[in-house]
Amino acid sequence: MNDVTKAVSEFVKDKGFQIKIIAQKTGVSQNVLYNSFSGKRKLRADEYLAVCDFLGKDPNDFRKTA
Repeated sequence: MNDVTKAVSEFVKDKGFQIKIIAQKTGVSQNVLYNSFSGKRKLRADEYLAVCDFLGKDPNDFRKTA
């Protein structure tokens, strides 16, 4: 899992969002979200942007800055 996907996954868990609801509202399948949040794949850019939009977060919020 890359740092950005990991950060999104942790945010989703910490805030108690349900993957089922995220999937319904974003059009990203539950399977894709489960696999991404469990480290089996990275979120694609379009998936990432859709999830950030649903979460009400700026996509840059999950980037690590040096």
